[in-house]
Amino acid sequence: MICGLTGIKCAWLALLIFFKIGLEHALVYHIISGWEMVSRNQRFWYMLGICPPLLIFAVLGKPITKVSTMTTSTLQRILNEWNCHIFAALAAKYGKQATVPADGGQGLAIYDLVDGACHCGKSTGIDQFPEQLIETTSGKSVAVGAVLDSVTANFEADLPVVVAVGINYGQFGSSMPHFGVVPPNWSSTGMRPRLNAVIKQLDESCLDGEFSKLHSCKNGSTPQCHLVAVNFFPLLTQTEWTEIGMNSITEALMLRCWGYADPCAQVAGLIRRIDGEQTGDNGGVGRIPFVVFHGANSAVPLLGIQTAQQLQGSVRSDFVFCDNLSRGGKPTNAIVLLPRHGFRRKDSKLVMDE
Repeated sequence: MICGLTGIKCAWLALLIFFKIGLEHALVYHIISGWEMVSRNQRFWYMLGICPPLLIFAVLGKPITKVSTMTTSTLQRILNEWNCHIFAALAAKYGKQATVPADGGQGLAIYDLVDGACHCGKSTGIDQFPEQLIETTSGKSVAVGAVLDSVTANFEADLPVVVAVGINYGQFGSSMPHFGVVPPNWSSTGMRPRLNAVIKQLDESCLDGEFSKLHSCKNGSTPQCHLVAVNFFPLLTQTEWTEIGMNSITEALMLRCWGYADPCAQVAGLIRRIDGEQTGDNGGVGRIPFVVFHGANSAVPLLGIQTAQQLQGSVRSDFVFCDNLSRGGKPTNAIVLLPRHGFRRKDSKLVMDE
């Protein structure tokens, strides 16, 4: 996390106690007789007593900024396995499964949606479902799983992994203009420019340049991170989610009736799976540098908080909340959850503890 490891220093007090006798013994001679009068054996105990604690304090007193990394092939394998799992679960829920890629690698599954009774009564926008979830020409529904952004699709160097979590992937017509022609993947997310704008905004508004110092994920000739896109609701809609015209009651019912049994648990499971697979030096920043929940006018912020709570204690990541990264102009909302310790205020800015 963005957090100094100051608490670990206390553990090394045991070393001070361990070397206490030798240190005091050497210091007495040092003070009374001068360093030149201290024997070689006494000098040894003096240096043994004082150097290790000083070295440990110097190293652990600063935030460790290394993150673990993985290759494209390893990450894609994890996403394929997760996709197969969630597609099978959705098929069991919907009652009829039309097409599911065997390896999950295409990132989508096509279903014949069964309109089972899930609710009764009135709520704004609820009369648009389940028709919103069905492509009009084919009568099919499409679920999209976790996809790897195309920028690093053929980049086999070890890179950190950033996970972007939204509400749903897109709409029939814009996201899938030619139904029946299955694309190889859904990896042209277009999220990176807006993600970089969010990182920059956090630096400028409150973190005084520290966020990008630890969490750079900029585009360029050499990508600096993998970007995984996943959503709390799996199915495409005919209309953009925030333009459907549903209230929060309808949105909650849609998530309950047509989505994952537990969307937070599904997303948290994917994040844990990626985190657990990564290799290398797991520094103080955490294995996944940060998870970004994007979408300010939907259920994403609440579901994001619940997901972060499920990950607490098992995944060391920072959690960012912002506007939709998939569309729209420059994001104006950007928040990062701060750890309990590690920052202090200085001239109205938040800076890292020394």
